[in-house]
Amino acid sequence: MLKEIQNAQKEIDSLNSDIVEYTNSIAESYQELFEQVAQNAENTLSLYSHYTSAYNNEIELAEAKGLATSKRHYEALLRIEQANLAESKKLAKDLQNSLNDAIASGAIKIGSQAWYDMTERINEAKDAVDQATISIQQYSNQIREI
Repeated sequence: MLKEIQNAQKEIDSLNSDIVEYTNSIAESYQELFEQVAQNAENTLSLYSHYTSAYNNEIELAEAKGLATSKRHYEALLRIEQANLAESKKLAKDLQNSLNDAIASGAIKIGSQAWYDMTERINEAKDAVDQATISIQQYSNQIREI
């Protein structure tokens, strides 16, 4: 009888271990999905950043040559920043939805390190929205001044 109890306890321990591994696997899957969403958007945002740098370099070169800055440059920067704003808003929303799904499934616990890491990425995306909004206003002001 004692042997049967010990075997049953070993089986319970094994099942508990399997449950923990499965739960960890699910949490990792949610984190990987979250990272994929972030990486895809960050790739697009990186392109926008490159385009912005190229136009800013054109403006600086024109100014260095003593030429007037073209309204077309700021209009292009404005369009790029509007696209950047839209992508940043989408990123913040998609990341928040991903985190909410992970929490709802029980895979990610509020207050866990994974939750803090994911929340930090969401806050970075929200900060990018604010920065894009400021840039849009600045470019609009520049266009009015020209």
